Amino acid sequence: HNWARGVVTDIAYMGSYSLYHVRLPSGKTVVSNLSSSHLMNDNAPAWNDDVFVSWSPASGVVLTQ
Repeated sequence: HNWARGVVTDIAYMGSYSLYHVRLPSGKTVVSNLSSSHLMNDNAPAWNDDVFVSWSPASGVVLTQ
C-alpha cells in the first residue's frame, strides 16, 4: 500500500460516508472517504488531527485541475 502522513483540514458529512481533506507536508491535499459508521468511534479523526492515509496502488486518482 501507498501511504502518507497529514493533517485533517476539513470533513464533509455525506450521509453514508464522510469526505476527509488531509493536507500533506508538501502542501498538497488528499481527499479520502470513510464510512460514516466510523463516526461512532471515540477515536474517529477530527479537524486538525494528525493522520495517516493509505491506498492500494490501483486505487489512486490524480486530479490535475
